[in-house]
Amino acid sequence: MLEAIPPAAISTLDAPLRSRRDQLIADVAATKSRIPVTVTHIQRKSLPHEQISSGVDFSVGRIEALIEQGEQDARRAVA
Repeated sequence: MLEAIPPAAISTLDAPLRSRRDQLIADVAATKSRIPVTVTHIQRKSLPHEQISSGVDFSVGRIEALIEQGEQDARRAVA
């Protein structure tokens, strides 16, 4: 997120803040390069009758079903 600060906004910061921002960005970049990360794309399948009301159904039951489905998909993906 620090990289997203517009240059015009950065130029208005006091020198110590600009320096701290630069150091934080460097620290994050160094950390990212040392930690191996594997990303697995999980494509969610439609639940029964989803085409009928999926865009408007925010009920507790539907949210719980989606969470359960996601947990099951994640377990299968890493197994």
